[in-house]
Amino acid sequence: MKRLVLTEPVHLTGPNFLGFNSTLTIEPSTEDSLLWRCDPNHSKIVEIGPAYLARNPRRIALLHAETYQGRVFRRKLNVVEHILPIRMLGVSGCLISCNSKWPPYDGSTEALWNVLKPRLKEAGDLEWVSFRGSPLLCESRGNPYRYVQFHPAGGKRRLTIEVFIDYPGLNDYTETFVIPDDMERLVKARSPLWPAWWEKVRKTANCFGVGPQADCFVQPDFENKKKTPEVRGTPSARHRGCLGRSNARRHHARRPRTLQLRGSRPRP
Repeated sequence: MKRLVLTEPVHLTGPNFLGFNSTLTIEPSTEDSLLWRCDPNHSKIVEIGPAYLARNPRRIALLHAETYQGRVFRRKLNVVEHILPIRMLGVSGCLISCNSKWPPYDGSTEALWNVLKPRLKEAGDLEWVSFRGSPLLCESRGNPYRYVQFHPAGGKRRLTIEVFIDYPGLNDYTETFVIPDDMERLVKARSPLWPAWWEKVRKTANCFGVGPQADCFVQPDFENKKKTPEVRGTPSARHRGCLGRSNARRHHARRPRTLQLRGSRPRP
């Protein structure tokens, strides 16, 4: 898989999840990683890693806190699950910043990827890593049947992701993706408007000129669950697969919450 680097800064401006305009900026960096400028008005920069990631309700965020002259300053960047998948596409050596806690939001990584693609160039190969054994990751507290597990793929340089979704009120759906072959499909993933009452909340917010628009989501068919599996499950299943890179195979996910990867262990 090729390592891709930016040739010039990229600015993506548009409505964020709250309905207000914000600008996400991605600049070239000499570091072989993704960096985050915690505050666009200050010089504090950190390397993005697990220590700065937090799971908030229905989203993943970058968090950073520091103390200065006895005061604690907290910085945050929401819905980064729609930004960080660029790493899975091979992009590295980038500095990310935003003038808001909420970056531009279209429900997927597609808009950002379309802006980045023309400004990328190849810079060698990415190092491929794998697992020893079958490590169990992200086990859900209080529910042993929800987890993520990886298995080595026999030396093949790919990540096979098998995603099972089973939202209450909708039929279950399973789809398999192979990375890097299916990355162009995965960046188009959008989360579903689930549960059903979320659509009423969205429409009410839009009446006041705030909130996300309808085209940021997949529209589930709650009336006819067996109809149109593409609308019912596929884009949502893709949304499950945008958070990892390794030489491995992923197990099923049972009733995942939005923006979380989960799995199901065989019941006794």
